[in-house]
Amino acid sequence: MKNFMILVTVPFGQANKVIEAANEAGATGMTIIRARGKDNPAPPKLFGLNMESEQELILIALNQKITAVVCNRIRNEFVTNKINNGSIYILPIQ
Repeated sequence: MKNFMILVTVPFGQANKVIEAANEAGATGMTIIRARGKDNPAPPKLFGLNMESEQELILIALNQKITAVVCNRIRNEFVTNKINNGSIYILPIQ
């Protein structure tokens, strides 16, 4: 059976929503990494400091049977037509 890694990026502070949705769909273990996005080549400045968007990266390793269920549940939790609301990536792993 194949295994997959779901990578979810969301704005800082939204990881708990992803975790709750994934748990409800049957996922058990996750890793959360604090990150920052580099989507603007010239980020706005405030008091001379660059204001870069903070993100959270959630890593979820799953087997093939449950991957689609968890991914759909996470996607349904977030409004997909909003800009910068988050991204979901699915990668095969061994």
